[in-house]
Amino acid sequence: MLKVIARHEADLQAPSVLDRTRFLAALATVESSGGRNWQPNFEAGFWEGGLYWNVALAAYRDRWRKAADPEMAEWCGKAIACSWGPWQLLYVTAAELGYEGPPWGLSDADVCLKWVVALINKRLVPRLQAPLTDLGAVGMLADGYNSGTFLDTHVPFAYVQKVRAAYLDPGTLSRLSSLE
Repeated sequence: MLKVIARHEADLQAPSVLDRTRFLAALATVESSGGRNWQPNFEAGFWEGGLYWNVALAAYRDRWRKAADPEMAEWCGKAIACSWGPWQLLYVTAAELGYEGPPWGLSDADVCLKWVVALINKRLVPRLQAPLTDLGAVGMLADGYNSGTFLDTHVPFAYVQKVRAAYLDPGTLSRLSSLE
């Protein structure tokens, strides 16, 4: 896992106070149980009738249903409503950023992290305001990563605390290196 992070950390345009390796490792630790659980996670709000369901999501669903073996069509359609890989990135988010592969392609850690970095660079980093401490940056970026923005009043406090704790924990990097 650390080898994957090493290949992408330089692309992260985060403030210089942030240790990019530790931050990306902390996100993976929280999102995938220490980098061990990469199973897709179905997010019902992004499926038919869910809070975020819309015409664009229906188009993604139909695209992957048509591309699938008929026996897998329903599963492939629902795959658009899942988060994937060690960073549990929503397929819909990656697609909005330009990802054109199938939802399950985000299970590949390299592919997933490329789009996680794109998300952070495009939607979160430009809104950060200096001066920041490393924990301030970690908190704002974790909030935005989990909830879509750090500029609203909805702060996922428990999530932010988990990411901060993983960022500060010296064992985070060694645990992820054992997954190589």
